[in-house]
Amino acid sequence: MADLIFIGQNWEKNSKSQQNLVTQLLSQHRVIWISCTCLTSRHSFKEVIKKINHYFSVSDQTVEPVQYEQLFLHSVIQLSEINLPIIQSVNEKILTDKIKQLSLRYGFEKIVIFYTQSNLPYLSWLADTSTDIYFHSWHRSIKSSTMRAAKALAAKCLLTFTESTDSPIDFDDLSTIELSPGIDYPSLSVPAKHPDGFDNTRPVAGYFGKLTNKLNIELLIQAATALPNWQFIFAGEVKCKKGVLDELPNVQFLEVKPGCLASAYTQNWDVSLLPFIPEDLDHNDLILLQEYLATGTPIAATQHPYTCNYEQCISIQGSKELYSQTIQRALSDTSRQKLRQQMAKPESWQSKAVQLNDLIIHLTANQSLTNRQESLF
Repeated sequence: MADLIFIGQNWEKNSKSQQNLVTQLLSQHRVIWISCTCLTSRHSFKEVIKKINHYFSVSDQTVEPVQYEQLFLHSVIQLSEINLPIIQSVNEKILTDKIKQLSLRYGFEKIVIFYTQSNLPYLSWLADTSTDIYFHSWHRSIKSSTMRAAKALAAKCLLTFTESTDSPIDFDDLSTIELSPGIDYPSLSVPAKHPDGFDNTRPVAGYFGKLTNKLNIELLIQAATALPNWQFIFAGEVKCKKGVLDELPNVQFLEVKPGCLASAYTQNWDVSLLPFIPEDLDHNDLILLQEYLATGTPIAATQHPYTCNYEQCISIQGSKELYSQTIQRALSDTSRQKLRQQMAKPESWQSKAVQLNDLIIHLTANQSLTNRQESLF
């Protein structure tokens, strides 16, 4: 079985991170995760000291050795955003030496390297077209220099995973597979205890997550006004103007809740709200739909090509329908709970890890990717 080396940012365990995918691979593979502690001109002296302290705290440790005995966490310091060839050469040597040192230390032999960040230009110098894989993540504010580095890295790797086909980088001439972030299906689908903050003495419609300008606040105001006997719960950081929604007596904004409580809230209200403005959505926003589906709770969504793929198990607002009417339709949609959960299961980190493991076995057997990658994903 192949040994895996991931080169990325600091190890962080959260529901949407690539580390969730890595931990699912540990039953089949040993993994080294190398965090690139990057020092830039933007960092203050205090921030530099903090990063250096982090480097020494993880540079020679394993992560949760009892739970993850196949996982080894290490770190290197890199000088990013300094494009002088001599600096990039130093960075390359530091990282190359670290990989060789750790491979010898743990006896890694049949190695596949995964690159999970592109803001270090010299990574494309290290990539091996025979086995290396690049995970490409992006957001709308991505820098042009980072885009160039990402394209160069993808060109050197055997295969590139991209989170969405909407990436601003043109990968059309490269070997690319779309691998969207997964969801924590087990914790979302298992019945959870009712949380504090609301009761079910009347119908409850809720939204769990960050409130941004991508939400159609006007639709929420209309629904809360038209349904005075309902309770509307919003659990998450508010990053947009709430308007009169904050003044309505049946609307409640809770303090920010950790992601581990998502199932407790979404399972125990009657309808999950998904009133997004369609043209403003990206793939990260649509993960929330998969999380809602995993809980089995009825969903009231606005129209979008992505939500329409699930019209057989969720309630989608019609062209002439008030959002309050969509919510009322969703309230009676309890018979399709298992179907919703069934639709979400392929989006779990566990399912994505099975697919990725199949691909790793395929690559390390030196088999061609021709006509193979579409059958894997």
